[in-house]
Amino acid sequence: MILKAFGKTVEDALRFGFYLDAPASVGLAVIAQPSSSSSMSTATFNAASTSQNRAGIAGYTIGLAGYSAIKDSRALLLCDAAAAI
Repeated sequence: MILKAFGKTVEDALRFGFYLDAPASVGLAVIAQPSSSSSMSTATFNAASTSQNRAGIAGYTIGLAGYSAIKDSRALLLCDAAAAI
């Protein structure tokens, strides 16, 4: 009975993490261009630099979602292992 409640708690925590992580990744991807343009609007940076920075931010958003999934899966695995002992 306790393990079912624990499993439900872990499931809810994973779902909550996804609900926070997905909009954050989308928001970061949306503001990549404006933030790159405004922060790199000096004489030393050109349009190519801004484009490369935007591509880096877009890659980071994919990595953010992937890292969250890996981290949560590892926590779930550890909790299951601890429950089995």
